[in-house]
Amino acid sequence: MSRQGAGLDWDRLARAVVDRRTRLDLTQEAVYAAGGPSTVTLRYIESSGRTRYQPLILARLERALGWEAGSVDRILRGGNPVLAQPDEALPGEDVDPAVNVEADEVDAAVRILESVRAAFSPAVFAAALRTLGAQMVDVAGQSHTERVNER
Repeated sequence: MSRQGAGLDWDRLARAVVDRRTRLDLTQEAVYAAGGPSTVTLRYIESSGRTRYQPLILARLERALGWEAGSVDRILRGGNPVLAQPDEALPGEDVDPAVNVEADEVDAAVRILESVRAAFSPAVFAAALRTLGAQMVDVAGQSHTERVNER
């Protein structure tokens, strides 16, 4: 039975996560140790056991597997993940150096988001993240240097 609610293919995500984790030779515990979701949550993801997760959980999964932010959504909608480090490309994965950013910048942004998360309801925080994500799509074509120069 395929888990395709609202056009999202959770079975496809499950296969992609298992494939990436296997190719990287990571156990579920190692994914958790790398900052990914708990092993229980990872089991749900890898078995298509649930179809709703907090955005932060999916962001942690992306980081632990070496995927760019938004890769889970791309997979759910039929696309391929984008690697955070293009030199780690594996067959079937998109590589887009234009979206490659410094890991410490991403970590700083995540820490900021996590620190303000408690100040808002989950619904408001999720809506704000979606809005921010849409705004980021608008600047995705700019290089890192162009973005820094705009500050």
